[in-house]
Amino acid sequence: MKKIMTLFLAACSFAVLPAESVKASSFGFSEKDATACLQKAIDSGVRKLIVDNTGREWLVGPIRLRSDQEIVFAEGVVVRALPGAFKKRGESMFTAKDASRVTLRGERNAVLMMNKKDYQDTTRYQWSEWRHLISLRGASDVVISGLTLKASGGDGIYVSTGSKTGRCRNVLIDNVTCEDHHRQGISVISAENLLVRNSRFRNTRGTPPQCGVDIEPNTARDYAVNHVFENCEFSGNASAGILLHLAALNADSMPVSITFRNCRSFGNASEGIALYMSSTTPVKGRVLIENCETGSNPGGALVISNQQDAGIQLVIRNTVLDNRSAGQPAVLLNNSGVQGDVGGIRFENVRLIPGKAAPVVFHGMTGVGIRDFTGSLSLQNGNGRITDFDLAKFSAAHPPRPELRNFSVMPVDLKKLRPVDASAAGGDKNSKSRFRGRFRFLQYCPAAGVYPIRFNAVKVTKFPLNLEVRLRDAAGTDLGRFSITEPEKTYLLKANGRNLFSFEINTRGHAVTVNSPHPGQAVRADDWVGMFGGRNHRFYFAVPAGVKEINIDVAGTLREPVSAQLISPGGKVVTEVKMLEGMKRLHHSREKADVSEVWCLKIPYGKEDFKFRVGAPLLPLVSFAPEFLLKQ
Repeated sequence: MKKIMTLFLAACSFAVLPAESVKASSFGFSEKDATACLQKAIDSGVRKLIVDNTGREWLVGPIRLRSDQEIVFAEGVVVRALPGAFKKRGESMFTAKDASRVTLRGERNAVLMMNKKDYQDTTRYQWSEWRHLISLRGASDVVISGLTLKASGGDGIYVSTGSKTGRCRNVLIDNVTCEDHHRQGISVISAENLLVRNSRFRNTRGTPPQCGVDIEPNTARDYAVNHVFENCEFSGNASAGILLHLAALNADSMPVSITFRNCRSFGNASEGIALYMSSTTPVKGRVLIENCETGSNPGGALVISNQQDAGIQLVIRNTVLDNRSAGQPAVLLNNSGVQGDVGGIRFENVRLIPGKAAPVVFHGMTGVGIRDFTGSLSLQNGNGRITDFDLAKFSAAHPPRPELRNFSVMPVDLKKLRPVDASAAGGDKNSKSRFRGRFRFLQYCPAAGVYPIRFNAVKVTKFPLNLEVRLRDAAGTDLGRFSITEPEKTYLLKANGRNLFSFEINTRGHAVTVNSPHPGQAVRADDWVGMFGGRNHRFYFAVPAGVKEINIDVAGTLREPVSAQLISPGGKVVTEVKMLEGMKRLHHSREKADVSEVWCLKIPYGKEDFKFRVGAPLLPLVSFAPEFLLKQ
């Protein structure tokens, strides 16, 4: 490792250029707007540019950095974003795009800052999360040191791809403080050879993820190669201190190599350290957390989501996980979104201080278990007594059950669907069940005419409402599209004769309710049906004569539990789950399978995002009222 680090520092070091220095003010200075002056100084190509202390702040708009240049911010210099500038949503204060051998170095008390509160005022600025302070786009051989970076409209430092190169390379960030940013202290999208040391990432608050650091590739082609964070602090952030969101990477991606050494993550509003992997084929590689410490993170010390035994090797070594102030488990394993078993996790001399919550908890999909969860983990109680946590026993309590993972669905022939009761009285039957994501709503029309369908959209994200709906008939003919851009929209469904229509809805991050007074309607549940919060949802489904087994999968999400009940025609709860964060199959075998019945899936509570699906041999259709059901 020392040899690798030496080579790494050598690669970064040639960004420090010869001492041919010129003061920026020699190119002019305006205390009202110094953008043109500073840009002219940079564009001069001088090898070493001193942004000197004029006794006034340097007020600037977006600045383009160039190759082969060192910029030194003199003692006490403040470079501030020009008030009223940065109107474009993606404008950053300093951008190095496809540049190389660039150094930004601050002398004592040098500060670069933007005006976060201005950008958060939607009466003055269009909402954005991309007004970064320093944006590295495909840059190489970069040094950023000795600077305080404050109050951007995005990230303190953004490290991503450029137009000519697919990643940043050889980036050294040393003795930097990122304070009070809107989205992230630092975001790393794609980089090779990134060393961050002796730095602080504090008090991020504004728009999710709101972490100290977020290593989050956008695509499977991005790089998370040789990232090292040493002697760094992540504190006071509105979400996790350290977030590794590697879900976009897969088995075809470049293997990852990420190390956090001698780092502290404390006082964040959520987790100390969180790792999210792909829900498909996992990326290979290694993540090492060594000589680190977490504490005072209410969301728990360590969250590991979708970590599969065929994926990365995660090693936590010589680390203290202090969970005394948390209401969540200290170590949470969550494989509720994948078919793969948990594996590739090893503790080496790790001490866990649990507090009131359980020390280690596992949530997984039905049949998913733990295969490779090993090493040395000790528990320290309130009196300081230390005992071993039996990892082998914990794993044995959650064995893999491959035979339970199969989930089959009955095919649906739309042409054969008819209402159970065509004469059922009208009236809206769904006024509160909010759907999120992609789903399909079916409506039967018995004759030619106009059938009003009302949609009520609920804004969830900061993006404008723009729900997409595609309409098809029972034969699959595309009948056109429409959008929902206001909180309420009534669509007039025009039928030329008897037919069944399918509304294919994409909520684009928001949520929507569907209200129809017409009998013969259903939501298709052969794929996951996403829901958004609420209480006492009821979905009815038909169990035909001859069908004995009932299988319905229900899934909550991490930190967003759901409770669900399977209710018989007589109103009896035959099976249920409470406050579920993983996935559970609600299964019941009917004693009398020779009769047709209508059963109910009740959702007493969903904190936010949850979902369900209906398996064979049931027809995967649910309705908001038993008399509105469709039958085949």
